[in-house]
Amino acid sequence: MADYYVGGYAPPRGVDSREKVKEIQAVLKVKQDGIWGPQTQAA
Repeated sequence: MADYYVGGYAPPRGVDSREKVKEIQAVLKVKQDGIWGPQTQAA
């Protein structure tokens, strides 16, 4: 498992780092922790 997502949750193609996850989380207005998990997936 990479350090930017939780097992069972997969970020979109091209999102391959904590920084990119944080960018998406900012747009989605969810907690910007850099980890793709259930809250980010639901948003």
